[in-house]
Amino acid sequence: MDLYNTCEGNWEQLATKTGVGILLLDKFLDYAARFLSNIGNYFGSGDQKFTPDISGEALNSLASVSSSSSKILEQIKPDDIAYNMYLQLGVDGLRGLENYDPTTKIWGQAHSRAHYAIFQHLLRDSGGLYTVTKDVEMNSLTVKVDQSRVISRGKSSLGRMLLKLFIYRCTADVSNCRRFYENLSIVDGEALKWRDILVSKKDPPLVFSQANTYLVGDDVKIKEYEPTAQGVVQSWAERSIE
Repeated sequence: MDLYNTCEGNWEQLATKTGVGILLLDKFLDYAARFLSNIGNYFGSGDQKFTPDISGEALNSLASVSSSSSKILEQIKPDDIAYNMYLQLGVDGLRGLENYDPTTKIWGQAHSRAHYAIFQHLLRDSGGLYTVTKDVEMNSLTVKVDQSRVISRGKSSLGRMLLKLFIYRCTADVSNCRRFYENLSIVDGEALKWRDILVSKKDPPLVFSQANTYLVGDDVKIKEYEPTAQGVVQSWAERSIE
């Protein structure tokens, strides 16, 4: 956003001024558009993994036109990115418990079970990388990552898990693979307590209520609706789609 404001949307001029070139600039903009689209919920990349397909030197050149952009880029360190990734693994692992039914002992979503299994493997195998703290009085749950152990313990632990799964897959060893995975996704008594806290704080489902546009003479009017189930139904009903 800062780069956009700095060049006032004249990206070609920015490419020329920084010496980056149109091709690399387009790659940067492609990454920025995908990132913004994902956080805006308008487009999801799903299983697509996207990274800025340009060098660090080119990124520095683009950021050089703005002091604030340069400062932000300087603050982003590889170790911080790795730390955030492992912190997200911990958060996703705990949140996966929201989709576990303790009565039937069935997982509602395969992805949630996988997140929990990955987290469980790291808890057991990474030598203290993670700490989960439960506060009964505050009804809160906190997961912490020891940043000093992310590369030395976390990376190698995750690698061991992936290697096992890869070997099981390549050798079609279904029985051992199932045994390995089911053991990781067992929800014990402590995890059930974590789940109780998570479920009590679960956010309500998102409701996307689409606005409608109408022609009134030569003018285009827009009508928005409440972000509720009733608003969604009203929005569709007033589109007069048969």
